[in-house]
Amino acid sequence: MDRRQFLGALGATATLTPPLALASTMPSAGFDPTEQSIATLNAALASGSITSEALVGAYLTRIDRFDRQGPEHRSVLAVNPAALDDARKLDA
Repeated sequence: MDRRQFLGALGATATLTPPLALASTMPSAGFDPTEQSIATLNAALASGSITSEALVGAYLTRIDRFDRQGPEHRSVLAVNPAALDDARKLDA
């Protein structure tokens, strides 16, 4: 799976969640998943240094920042309202 496929799959499972609700899912204030390779993200998930919930939260925050605040690109047309729940299940 390349980066484009991964981002497409993640975008399809994203959700519209208020940014304050996402703050607790972030691994750190400076984490930006877009600056990581797929191999690095997979390794971080496998080692437990990041959770699926935190990764999905980081992407949702990014979507919110670019599509609903700031420049409002509206590049993500729809998101999965159960994305964080699904991520929590993967973590369990």
